[in-house]
Amino acid sequence: PFSEISHGFLTRYFKNNPSQGISIPTICRLKQVHGDKLFEIRQLEDVQRAPQIPADRALTQHRNIALAIVTADCAPLLFYDPSHELIGAAHAGWRGTALSIAKKMVDTMVRLFHSDPRDIRVALGPAIGECCYEVDMKVYGAFQDKSGFKKSKRERHWMMNLQALNQLQLIQAGVLKKNIWISPHCTACHPDIFFSYRKEGEKAGRQWSYIAFKEKK
Repeated sequence: PFSEISHGFLTRYFKNNPSQGISIPTICRLKQVHGDKLFEIRQLEDVQRAPQIPADRALTQHRNIALAIVTADCAPLLFYDPSHELIGAAHAGWRGTALSIAKKMVDTMVRLFHSDPRDIRVALGPAIGECCYEVDMKVYGAFQDKSGFKKSKRERHWMMNLQALNQLQLIQAGVLKKNIWISPHCTACHPDIFFSYRKEGEKAGRQWSYIAFKEKK
């Protein structure tokens, strides 16, 4: 409900031309590597370096840049602190979630920009749901907190709730539950709308998610 920002979770129909769905002319796309490193954009020229520097989360107060995340089952997270005019975006697959990328993003906003976690709004976009995300012992063992897992029908396999785990991290970092929006869409359940690595494998494309400040008139 904030008129000063533009944001969205695009569908697979925007794959070939995401700029049709993103009204901001300058788009910052990260070199996503399933990690937790931060890329901070302080000036417009930083956008040119973004595709070469491994990072899975970005922050900026710049008004003319759209922060973009691409996913195909992983969870895209969009952050906004209206009190400090700060926006952020993060890419959370199981590896990033195991590294607590959502909590680290909030902690960084507090440390670098003096954000109050209670002011931060977060939107979690379409991602693979617990209904479809079966994982093995390698993934299960990477998490100390097992609250986002349920036993699968297969032995030594679990159903993972990626969005719930990220929501929990945000709440642990001080974000109010009422300020967290979670998409109800499972990407694997809706391959007609979203790309899904679990359903399509290596041929899967990527859908874009973005957040930006609108240009002042």
